[in-house]
Amino acid sequence: MTPGQPEALDGVSLEARELRRLQTLAEAWRLLAPLERPEEVYRAVVETAKAATRAVSVLLFLHRPHEDVLELVAAQGLSQKKVGFRLRRGEGISWVVLEKGEPLYLADVTQDPRVIFLSGRPQPGVYLGVPLRNAEGKAFGVLSMDTAGGVGEILPEEEFWIQALAEAAGLVLARIEALELAKAEAARAQALLELSLALEAARDPLVMAKEALETLLRLTPYHAGALYLFQEGTVRPAVTAGRYPLGFTQLYEEYPIHFGEGLLGHPRLWEGPVYVEDYAQFPGALRPYVENGLRSALLVPLRPEGRRYGVLALGSFGEPVPYRSEDEGVLRLVAGRLEEALERLSYLKTLN
Repeated sequence: MTPGQPEALDGVSLEARELRRLQTLAEAWRLLAPLERPEEVYRAVVETAKAATRAVSVLLFLHRPHEDVLELVAAQGLSQKKVGFRLRRGEGISWVVLEKGEPLYLADVTQDPRVIFLSGRPQPGVYLGVPLRNAEGKAFGVLSMDTAGGVGEILPEEEFWIQALAEAAGLVLARIEALELAKAEAARAQALLELSLALEAARDPLVMAKEALETLLRLTPYHAGALYLFQEGTVRPAVTAGRYPLGFTQLYEEYPIHFGEGLLGHPRLWEGPVYVEDYAQFPGALRPYVENGLRSALLVPLRPEGRRYGVLALGSFGEPVPYRSEDEGVLRLVAGRLEEALERLSYLKTLN
């Protein structure tokens, strides 16, 4: 029973309630299972909930772990134009539903100070929110309906429908995510195989680096990449790939980076990958590069045969790229392949 809600379906046995729940879940699954894109699921859930209930508004929030916010990804009713609205942790009643992982019913939303009204002003109404769960049972979103700002009601039996929609949506979205991950893994394996073959055939270190960078940009969300080499006390890009702002690469000539300066002089760089989400906040940030839009960066050293050869770097401009372990993993892997190719090329030269 949902805390605070009038007893649903008075006089109906628990067995009958469970049968009704399973029937409703099966109906919701038939509706959502054929969908292939997350956006289609979001839209179908809120449209179906709005059409099948007397709610004034239906909202679907998803948790965005990297920013730790709840984002409104779909809505029907009075809040339809608020899609994209975000709630920081602890803001609004949806966070209560997500954190507790349980349905929440409010008979009058104006009586709960935790409620945030998307209209900007308190309006009386009923609220019912239920969590969306992934295959492991962890809540990752909130589906809610309310009657604030309009004429409507939420009947006790409608709890079945919204809970069934949330449960089916969680299962369908988990299936879609698994398929997307499988596709991404297959694409990554294919790209790495093609890179290995290209490195086998190449005889020029800079051509090898170009192949490596283009592969990385296909497999990660970064905008641009470069191989940096240490030359006469400075660090300069020997190879670049991707999309750079106009004039950015000329900065290395106008404002050369010396050993120990900027992100390329990070004291931990030679120990392994270094990630910075916002370059402007990096203590050693160099002003010309900040002003030209450098935002996020992920770097790994190249040490063929144990010597300091250079740095393989990925960067974004304008928009930040949140840290993802899979990006670091593929950067490490590609750097390792490039190191092996450079070592092989060095060995072949000694035989000539």
